[in-house]
Amino acid sequence: KPVAFFSGSLSTRIPQGQCCWDHLYEQIPPVHSWGMEYYFAPLKSRESDRYRILAAYDNTTVHISGRPSVVLNKGEFHEMVSRHNEPRRVLADKPVLAAQFSQSRDVDPEFTGGDGDPFMIILSPVNQSRSDVTFVAYESPDIGFEGYEGITKYFVNIIAPTPDTGKIRVNDEPVEGHFIPFPAGNYSYAQVEIDAGTHRINTTDPDAGFLSYVYGFGGVESYGYGVGFNLDLTLDLGESIFFTGDTLLLCYGDTLTLDAGPYFDSYLWDNGRDSQLRTVYEQGWYRVKTTTNDGCILEDSVFVYLSRPETNLDTEYEEGCHPYQIQLSADAGYHAYIWQDETGDTLSLLQDYTASETGIYSV
Repeated sequence: KPVAFFSGSLSTRIPQGQCCWDHLYEQIPPVHSWGMEYYFAPLKSRESDRYRILAAYDNTTVHISGRPSVVLNKGEFHEMVSRHNEPRRVLADKPVLAAQFSQSRDVDPEFTGGDGDPFMIILSPVNQSRSDVTFVAYESPDIGFEGYEGITKYFVNIIAPTPDTGKIRVNDEPVEGHFIPFPAGNYSYAQVEIDAGTHRINTTDPDAGFLSYVYGFGGVESYGYGVGFNLDLTLDLGESIFFTGDTLLLCYGDTLTLDAGPYFDSYLWDNGRDSQLRTVYEQGWYRVKTTTNDGCILEDSVFVYLSRPETNLDTEYEEGCHPYQIQLSADAGYHAYIWQDETGDTLSLLQDYTASETGIYSV
């Protein structure tokens, strides 16, 4: 029968230091609810935040805006630090889990004013958004430790599609002027200061959505948790890290496997195939319909773009004998080059190749 799983660590410093540790503890969402697109919004009043990205499958490529891409295998994670003025978009080609960590207060005591022990928030992908949430910014009284006060500053981060920011209300008040666009993608974020107590965030358009996280700092105390997400089954055939929208890249001569996920009881592709996986060779739209025995019906589609770069080489050269050489040049502007002979052996990975023997050369 259904269970919930919690994981964490007791008395942990982030990342290290002489003081400032706390209990990190979160419910871990099931893999079927992990996502491929996340947005990292900085925590208000912190100089920088720490993040981890965890892979569920081997050979998971993760593109992070403003940073190099990384490749992770199942169970591996990538850890990174971003400053308060460095919001980031994360796009993976397979489901990943992301966590945000508020660091120990002695990591940046001047920026924070010495407030706040560490905490951990499990972040939600964009496909887990909600349109109406009610939450509590919990009060924490003075604990009488070294004269430090309890929680004194409360904030909520809101992440939403940029065109929908004007529809969002916090306690019935618009917050459109608070939003800052992410440097990549079509989302923006707002850091809204609030008071302790009960609050509501909603949109005037029930078809629009957002993600939100509440957190607070004060003395040697802090906390944070997600308040705007759901864990419904999702069907997402994905997008390439090189494109915006539901588009996957297929290189000429290769094959691409579309995966509808293992969470459904039946599958129906537009070509009549009834399996979870489908291998494609050509450019075009591909669609799938999935169902569960409990009555869940989901549909998704993706466009496969076939990349077939062409370069113009003279078909034949008849000049000279050895040691005569011919300089072969491929067109500029491509990401990578592979020169091969008629047997398929690789000769060079540069844009140009010098041929010194009779034969057929391809790039």
